[in-house]
Amino acid sequence: MAVGEYEVDLPLEWEAVLSHLISQQLGGHKRLARNLKATAETLGCESVYKKAEQLGEQAAELSERLLVDTTSSQSSLEIHH
Repeated sequence: MAVGEYEVDLPLEWEAVLSHLISQQLGGHKRLARNLKATAETLGCESVYKKAEQLGEQAAELSERLLVDTTSSQSSLEIHH
Protein backbone atom coordinates (compact mmCIF):
# COMPACT_ATOMS: atom_id res chain seq x y z
CA MET A 1 0.00 0.00 0.00
CA ALA A 2 1.18 3.54 -0.64
CA VAL A 3 1.08 6.75 1.38
CA GLY A 4 1.36 9.43 -1.25
CA GLU A 5 4.17 8.22 -3.48
CA TYR A 6 5.87 6.31 -0.68
CA GLU A 7 5.35 2.55 -0.68
CA VAL A 8 4.68 1.18 2.82
CA ASP A 9 5.17 -2.56 3.00
CA LEU A 10 6.55 -3.34 6.45
CA PRO A 11 4.44 -3.52 9.61
CA LEU A 12 6.90 -1.28 11.44
CA GLU A 13 6.54 1.37 8.74
CA TRP A 14 2.76 1.26 9.07
CA GLU A 15 3.10 1.63 12.82
CA ALA A 16 5.28 4.71 12.37
CA VAL A 17 2.89 6.29 9.83
CA LEU A 18 -0.18 5.60 11.95
CA SER A 19 1.51 6.80 15.15
CA HIS A 20 2.38 10.07 13.45
CA LEU A 21 -1.15 10.56 12.11
CA ILE A 22 -2.70 9.79 15.50
CA SER A 23 -0.25 12.15 17.18
CA GLN A 24 -1.28 14.94 14.80
CA GLN A 25 -4.96 14.32 15.53
CA LEU A 26 -4.39 14.35 19.28
CA GLY A 27 -2.49 17.63 18.94
CA GLY A 28 -5.53 19.06 17.18
CA HIS A 29 -7.79 17.87 19.99
CA LYS A 30 -5.54 19.49 22.58
CA ARG A 31 -5.58 22.81 20.69
CA LEU A 32 -9.36 22.61 20.32
CA ALA A 33 -9.73 21.96 24.05
CA ARG A 34 -7.51 24.96 24.90
CA ASN A 35 -9.53 27.24 22.60
CA LEU A 36 -12.82 25.92 23.93
CA LYS A 37 -11.69 26.42 27.53
CA ALA A 38 -10.67 30.01 26.81
CA THR A 39 -14.00 30.75 25.13
CA ALA A 40 -15.99 29.04 27.88
CA GLU A 41 -14.08 30.98 30.53
CA THR A 42 -14.77 34.27 28.73
CA LEU A 43 -18.47 33.47 28.45
CA GLY A 44 -18.74 32.06 31.97
CA CYS A 45 -19.85 28.58 30.83
CA GLU A 46 -18.51 26.45 33.65
CA SER A 47 -19.90 23.12 32.40
CA VAL A 48 -18.40 23.63 28.93
CA TYR A 49 -15.11 24.64 30.55
CA LYS A 50 -15.05 21.40 32.58
CA LYS A 51 -15.81 19.27 29.51
CA ALA A 52 -13.08 21.02 27.52
CA GLU A 53 -10.68 20.46 30.40
CA GLN A 54 -11.55 16.74 30.40
CA LEU A 55 -11.04 16.56 26.63
CA GLY A 56 -7.62 18.18 26.96
CA GLU A 57 -6.60 15.82 29.75
CA GLN A 58 -7.73 12.76 27.78
CA ALA A 59 -5.88 13.90 24.66
CA ALA A 60 -2.72 14.55 26.72
CA GLU A 61 -2.99 11.12 28.34
CA LEU A 62 -3.44 9.40 24.99
CA SER A 63 -0.49 11.35 23.55
CA GLU A 64 1.68 10.18 26.43
CA ARG A 65 0.57 6.57 25.99
CA LEU A 66 1.28 6.77 22.26
CA LEU A 67 4.75 8.15 22.93
CA VAL A 68 5.50 5.35 25.41
CA ASP A 69 4.18 2.68 23.03
CA THR A 70 6.16 4.09 20.10
CA THR A 71 9.33 4.31 22.16
CA SER A 72 9.00 0.72 23.37
CA SER A 73 8.40 -0.48 19.79
CA GLN A 74 11.53 1.28 18.60
CA SER A 75 13.53 -0.22 21.46
CA SER A 76 12.36 -3.74 20.62
CA LEU A 77 13.26 -3.16 16.97
CA GLU A 78 16.81 -2.20 17.93
CA ILE A 79 17.16 -5.34 20.01
CA HIS A 80 16.05 -7.60 17.17
CA HIS A 81 18.43 -6.17 14.56
